[in-house]
Formats: sequence, structure tokens, C-alpha cells
Amino acid sequence: FAQTTPSFKDVPANSTIFSAVEYLKARGIMQGYQDGTFKADNKVVRAEAVKLIVASIATAEELQQYTTTGYTDVAADAWYLPYVEYASKKAGIIDGPPKATAFKGGDPVLKAQFFKMFFLANNIDAKGMYSEIKLPLSMDVVDSNAWYYPFMRYGIASSMTMVGEDGKLSPDRELTRGDIAMLLYRYYMYVDGRRTQALLSEAESE
Repeated sequence: FAQTTPSFKDVPANSTIFSAVEYLKARGIMQGYQDGTFKADNKVVRAEAVKLIVASIATAEELQQYTTTGYTDVAADAWYLPYVEYASKKAGIIDGPPKATAFKGGDPVLKAQFFKMFFLANNIDAKGMYSEIKLPLSMDVVDSNAWYYPFMRYGIASSMTMVGEDGKLSPDRELTRGDIAMLLYRYYMYVDGRRTQALLSEAESE
């Protein structure tokens, strides 16, 4: 991808996210805007994150089956309703009514939330894998009983993320489009068996 012409005018070939964005675009995972931009710094809200994850595992026919919702804050004509309902009822990656009555689709998606939804959607047993590891992962991920601990642990194991220079994993970080592009790119590189030193170094320099 380093040899291709940039697909987005705001992601030049020398950008740190260039390879990730081009890779994901080529596979139809992430797209840009009509004005030819990618808007890497835009915060991603929960509705957008759920669509991004569900769109990769659900067919159009499956999504058409979901026309109503039990969430009190999801309008009947909301563009993301089918994705949210699929995520709740079919994929089980988010809590639905009656356990959760509000979806909060306009809230920024947090790093730990995205990891949990993405891993569950891809049938990754983050809680079971590397379960022998219970030590603190970083300054801000210490409690192995915290709900996000296994997801952050697998995130490290798959080279999606690493502890930053500040000693933190930042599970509560509000993700941008650029952040998600890099996380997904690293995951697919890992799945493709490309967990190389280059990938590890790239994660370290996040």
C-alpha cells in the first residue's frame, strides 16, 4: 500500500495511518466521505462503532429483519437501528432490554468497549485465552477482575495495542476514526500471521 496513490486527500502517503486506511478501504471495512476525506481525527460514536463491527458479520437480508427496537433512545427511523438490534439480539455484543434500556448511540465509543464488541463479534474468547495472566497490564489496568481486563489483555497479545510511554493502556480513551483504523489494521495483520517485529514496533510507537 506504500506504493499506491492516496485514496483520501487528508491521508497522504507519509501519514502514519496511510497503510491502515488503504488496507481497510480496499477490503470495504472502512470508507471515507463524499468530499474525498477520511477525517481521521473525528471521534467515533457508539452507533458508528456498532455499524462498523456488525457490517462485517451480518448480511443485508439479516439486517432487514430488524425493524423495531426496545431501546428508549433509538428512534424508529434511526439509520443504525438494524445494526444495534443485530448486535444485541443476534451477535450478543451489547446488552439489550431489559438489562439495558438505553443504547446511548451518540456517546463516543471507548477503547475497552470497542475491544469487547469487536472480539465478541469475531468469536474470540478473550476471557479464556491467556487466562493464566492476572498481573497488572499497565498503570491503569491493574485489577484482573475488571470487566475490561481480558479484552485489554488480548489486545496486547494480538499486537493491537501496547502500553504507552505514560505507562497506560487507556481503556477509557475515546477513539477516533484514525485510532480504529490502526487497531483493526494491526488485528488483521496478526490474523494473517504477520505478527512481525515491524508490527510490534508500530504498536509501541502508538
